[in-house]
Amino acid sequence: MQWERAWYGLPWPWRPGQRVQVEASEDVVELWVGAERVTVHPRAQRPGQRFPHPRQWEGLSTKEGRPRREPRAMQWPAVKVEERSLEEYAAVAEAVSR
Repeated sequence: MQWERAWYGLPWPWRPGQRVQVEASEDVVELWVGAERVTVHPRAQRPGQRFPHPRQWEGLSTKEGRPRREPRAMQWPAVKVEERSLEEYAAVAEAVSR
């Protein structure tokens, strides 16, 4: 499906024309069909980016019966983690153990 000039894959069985809801944050795009979240992709950083789903074409037949190639890699969004000193953790552990 296309959203904000980028392409995001859905897992099989998707249907052309199927209604999909998009919930996006700064880093990720979640695709929902009804009440079910069907996939999460990194959010495109530039127009035209494509994020296929590993099971996107699973149910379609291929020419000459050859198996479809599996994706070799997947791109995941960078996760921002708060950094704290070990002293902060030691203080919390000490306070909890009293």
